[in-house]
Amino acid sequence: LKCFKKSPITEEEGYSLLFYQERIREYTNSSFSSVNCSFQGIRRVEQKPEQYNGNCDTLWNFTEKIQIKEKVTHIEEEGILVTCDDQGQNGTNIYKNVHVFIQPIRVQHKRAKFKVCYGAAYISE
Repeated sequence: LKCFKKSPITEEEGYSLLFYQERIREYTNSSFSSVNCSFQGIRRVEQKPEQYNGNCDTLWNFTEKIQIKEKVTHIEEEGILVTCDDQGQNGTNIYKNVHVFIQPIRVQHKRAKFKVCYGAAYISE
């Protein structure tokens, strides 16, 4: 799904983040070396079923920032926030995007842990 008129600097493919450094030119006139791109994992704050409320989708934390240095980066998070800042323009943010990665093994572990803690009654198959 294309959300902007410019080509995205990052895309997801399977469990990988694809980094298109050449597309940075669409966002700034600065050199590639002055633009720092990084990602942070987005982790939902877990709630117990009995404490569930309508705010559950707004409770999350970020992991530490990781610099994007490769064209292809394996991602172990379920969601990430990518940002690119132009140091040539006083650190101005020039790009921000969110990517989602379905991690089947992590989902299986979460479901198993949930069943142990709360029983299968809360999980619909």
